[in-house]
Amino acid sequence: MDTLKLPKLLSVPGLPPRTTRTANVGFNTPSAHPEDGTAGVNSLAPAARIDAAPALRAADHIIDHLVTRERVDVFFGLPGGAISPLDDALRQRSDARMITTRHEADAVYAAAGYARATGKLGVAMVTSGPGTLNAVNALASAHLEGLPVLLLAGEAPLDRAARGALQEGGVHGLDILHLARSITKVTGQLTDVNAALPQLLAVIAQMKSGRQGAGLVSCPVNITRGGARRPEVVVPPLPELLLDEAAIDRATELLSTARRPLIFAGNGCRSGDGPLALRAFAERLQAPVIVTPHAKGVFPESHPLALGVFGLAQHPSAMEFLEEGFDCMLAVGTGMTELSTNGWSPLLRPTGERPTLIQIDVDSSRLGRVYPIDVAIIGLAAPALRSIANRLVARPKKVFGLERKSNPEVFPVGPEGRITPQRALWELQQALPSQATYTCDSGEHTLYALHYLKINDPRAFNVSLGLASMGSGPGTALGLAAAPGASAVAAICGDGGFTMSLPAVACAAAARLPIVFVVMNDGRYGMCEAGYRTDFGETPDFSMGPIDVVQIAHGLGAQAVRISGPDEITRLDLGEMVKRGPVVLDIQIDREVRMVASSRVKVIQNNDNPRARN
Repeated sequence: MDTLKLPKLLSVPGLPPRTTRTANVGFNTPSAHPEDGTAGVNSLAPAARIDAAPALRAADHIIDHLVTRERVDVFFGLPGGAISPLDDALRQRSDARMITTRHEADAVYAAAGYARATGKLGVAMVTSGPGTLNAVNALASAHLEGLPVLLLAGEAPLDRAARGALQEGGVHGLDILHLARSITKVTGQLTDVNAALPQLLAVIAQMKSGRQGAGLVSCPVNITRGGARRPEVVVPPLPELLLDEAAIDRATELLSTARRPLIFAGNGCRSGDGPLALRAFAERLQAPVIVTPHAKGVFPESHPLALGVFGLAQHPSAMEFLEEGFDCMLAVGTGMTELSTNGWSPLLRPTGERPTLIQIDVDSSRLGRVYPIDVAIIGLAAPALRSIANRLVARPKKVFGLERKSNPEVFPVGPEGRITPQRALWELQQALPSQATYTCDSGEHTLYALHYLKINDPRAFNVSLGLASMGSGPGTALGLAAAPGASAVAAICGDGGFTMSLPAVACAAAARLPIVFVVMNDGRYGMCEAGYRTDFGETPDFSMGPIDVVQIAHGLGAQAVRISGPDEITRLDLGEMVKRGPVVLDIQIDREVRMVASSRVKVIQNNDNPRARN
């Protein structure tokens, strides 16, 4: 593990020499790219001066900073001995609260949801050993989503290292920091009570620089419990990414002369005022906008320039435009992944006399890694789009429009006589308040949500496709619903994802969070069955067995309703029901209605396998 030295603490006359020592912290920054504007820890590390105020615990100083400076008012986690000083410090405050989840992964997913909803740092706190390991999947998901999620992981006392301390996660135990290196942007460990806060702030600064990401800080209990003088910390502002003016000018020239331009927008457009900048840019250029599945909602789907999603669950309007060809594409905020490109489709290559591809991304490692590009612009979406738009001459208005495969209003039931998935989602949007937020888990229901939900607000739809973990949707809903001013949140999942997410339902019930858990219940792992049938010509038994979703939900303290036919959801007053706490909808969808992700099956299919040819 790399060892980086923080700046020396500024000395104060009269203090003992030990207060001016240099703090050594272990950090790891595997995804930091100097070329994309991500600065190293040293350039962002805060300087600190120790004053002579009466000692509080290091834990008190850490929580005070997170609440008063980072403005975090909701934390998520589980109690445990190694994290108890930080937990206790938080519980002494009246201006912030802890939501105790029932599983550590949900604590991190919830922190990610909170970060999405507020734009602030999301913070989860778990204990050492198994507590931290339980959070690993969610931590990796948050990092791949580019979210500033901080995991404070309790740790055994440093003075007991290498002696077999219970649940020790240090270098002589599980070596949690080494484990977390590849799934976070930065890791660190607190090593000195008086330097604990500056050490933490160095991690936070690194998490927020360039393309944001998750961070893990190991917090030995003897450090967080120890008395520490209050450091006077000076945090420098994050460095701004300077756009290459020559690249901006060249992109403007190419877009201005394009006969049939196209905008391909990714999830990198979602943060800050990215959606506003994207809309203003599209209206200036009068070019149609296609979004990645991850970016659903960053451009209003009712806008005349919207063509909808391309890739997973793509819309016919997007496919038809691409099949007709285009001569210039601006790809912004997308890494051109498998799910966003329909298995790296050649349809995303410009054609014509002067085919041109321009790509904007804050992470330089994603530029040109799939399709050859003519202009690369390193930077955040909003300032780059505004810079180009200011140079463009406005074009005459055009109308395109998003088209879906079918109208769910006129397709209420399937061959089995049960409600279709698309009709269920249409009714859900009719029954919930217009300001409701939707989050989607991983499964076949994801395809229906991406395709049929009508989303015009960039904050209204959330899906974690970086890792695509089952259980991520309900966990994220906890954080979305706990954010200040939150309205109803609909957590769409399958019956498989629901059984993985029972701790999230229990947590929502205990905290009385306004969440509707929408269980698209087909009694099986439907996407896996469809994939096996396509790939191998047969379907193993992937049934979920007899599960009474309603009874389980009641046992966890939630309201629950079973749905099997059309108009049953619209007859519910979900807006009022969810005010009393979480509601579980057990929607018995028609099993014969399928929407298979054919591009995904094609990518994973092994054509050299004799079973794949038969």
